[in-house]
Amino acid sequence: MRSSSGACVSSRFGGGPDPRRRVLELLHTLALRKLFTPKVAAMSSHDDEASRLTKLKQTAASSVAEIGSLSVNDKNEIWFAELSEMWPGQAFTIQVKQVLFHEKSKYQDVLVFESFEYGNVLVLDGVIQCTDRDEFSYQEMITHLPLCSLRRQARKVLVIGGGDGGVLREITRHEHVETIEICELDEMVPRVAKDFFPKMAAGFDDPRVKCHFMDGFKFLAEVEPGTYDAIIVDSSDPVGEHSFPCCQWQPHSCRVALAAGDEKPFLALIKPIYV
Repeated sequence: MRSSSGACVSSRFGGGPDPRRRVLELLHTLALRKLFTPKVAAMSSHDDEASRLTKLKQTAASSVAEIGSLSVNDKNEIWFAELSEMWPGQAFTIQVKQVLFHEKSKYQDVLVFESFEYGNVLVLDGVIQCTDRDEFSYQEMITHLPLCSLRRQARKVLVIGGGDGGVLREITRHEHVETIEICELDEMVPRVAKDFFPKMAAGFDDPRVKCHFMDGFKFLAEVEPGTYDAIIVDSSDPVGEHSFPCCQWQPHSCRVALAAGDEKPFLALIKPIYV
């Protein structure tokens, strides 16, 4: 309450400070809030980024413990490094934006991460299999080179491996192919490809495609002679715990399974074997 002189007097609720001083304090507080709100927001944004980096570090730490391919540098950047006994003393590295999938199947470690420059990246047992950015260069060459080299158009084609679906997609571009069979050991690979590489895995949707999930060379041993016009072996590199011994990579099984005759020459495109 105010007296006529403007002096502060006690109300029935007790004494209190000068209201003018209270108003000035309130204005001062509001001014400070306005001044420091951007900094507070920036700090909040920084905290969110720190939280994101912490989660990435935890994911990376878990992955490092299991497959030893992800690491965090002093700039809080996460990097994937492919290390292989096939090229000692060097590594191929890609900066990781986020880890999308990481599980162990019955046969291998399966990792998918989003990179800054290559899109999504598929890694099996620490070895890069394909990326969104450049997968076409591999898929097209391993598919069209053999199919376009045949003297007679292939009607029935077998793919061993190739669970990402890229080779299937390219084979489906050949309208004269009537049947496409794929024998993939690990059922998790096609499932992951459909989730994270839909453009590459589109070949699985073609009605001409039939999938078999088993050892490709055991499958070949049970095939009737002369069944296929072309066989494309799109396997993983021959390294790691579940790699096939080189002695199993015999062209004899493919030769038996391929159609014979001058008009249908033997042709199977197999990845190089390192011994």
